[in-house]
Amino acid sequence: MTARPIAPEVRYAKHRLLPEIGPAGQARLCAARYAIDERDPAARYAGELLDRAGLERDTGGAPVVPEPVHAADPALAEVDAAIRGAIAATQRVREIVGLPQADHALGREQR
Repeated sequence: MTARPIAPEVRYAKHRLLPEIGPAGQARLCAARYAIDERDPAARYAGELLDRAGLERDTGGAPVVPEPVHAADPALAEVDAAIRGAIAATQRVREIVGLPQADHALGREQR
């Protein structure tokens, strides 16, 4: 059985309700393109999150480059990559919808 595609108005209904995103912000996200280096695990995590936000992966899109993974313990490298990918994806979404960037070390918006 093949899954039917979900209409964007349904798929992103929750995003559209968020005051930080709204219908106009979601439209900008769905119109945005991005590119990642598939060899970079943090970039792959960022790409997955950006796909879920409505962006389209395109080699001609704006590159998303997370900070390099620096896990001291190899067992934590995947967790470190996921965190750095999530930060990079969040920064890209904030940039597209016009929100100030967050200072992730302090958890506050940059002024």
